[in-house]
Amino acid sequence: MQELRDDLAPPHLGTSDKWEHIYARDLYRCSSPVCFRKDCTAHHIRFRSHGGGDEDWNLTAPCGHDHIDGIHIGRIRVTGKAPDQLTWHIGTKPVLVVRGREKELV
Repeated sequence: MQELRDDLAPPHLGTSDKWEHIYARDLYRCSSPVCFRKDCTAHHIRFRSHGGGDEDWNLTAPCGHDHIDGIHIGRIRVTGKAPDQLTWHIGTKPVLVVRGREKELV
């Protein structure tokens, strides 16, 4: 079997492929509408600590930076159901809201 060239292989974090179908659904790109990085990691839209589960609609694939420094620090907030019903609030005091493909300056 021929190996994939490094530049064509999808990025991976860690060794688990538990979320591979989520990364594939989100095209191996950051799911944040203002980012195009490829270092995806799984994020629960409704946090598990707040009762969220592992259903596909509750998972999205932001890049590591947007996941930790954005969502978990509070600079980005995402609500709704993945992949097509997400609303992204960009900024601690949101300056941009993105619903689907519609961007709205606040």
